[in-house]
Amino acid sequence: MKKRDIIALTAMAVVAAALAVVGCALPIGHHTGRAVCAVYVDGKRVAAFPFDADREYEIITENGTNLLVISDGKAYIAESDCKNLVCVHSGYLTADSSIKPIVCKPHKVTVCTEYE
Repeated sequence: MKKRDIIALTAMAVVAAALAVVGCALPIGHHTGRAVCAVYVDGKRVAAFPFDADREYEIITENGTNLLVISDGKAYIAESDCKNLVCVHSGYLTADSSIKPIVCKPHKVTVCTEYE
């Protein structure tokens, strides 16, 4: 194997493991449960909120702080003290169409849609 093949395989394994640990399943098929905005820190679920109630939730980790906002059925990271701010620019989640989580890698935070 070439060095770039090993790097590519390692990257794919890391992504697969992260998705498995976080537990953010793709919304495929019909869901009978209620959609919630789930918050994970370092792979552990720390909170879950319905999309139909506006709120702000401060996610405080040992690595920094993120501000989750749920408003008008959309959830997004409004503020973060991380350096790259990818989480702030990741867009929003909804109860109906969210298939990708919002991730703040420096803070080990993942926000995703789940069904209860």
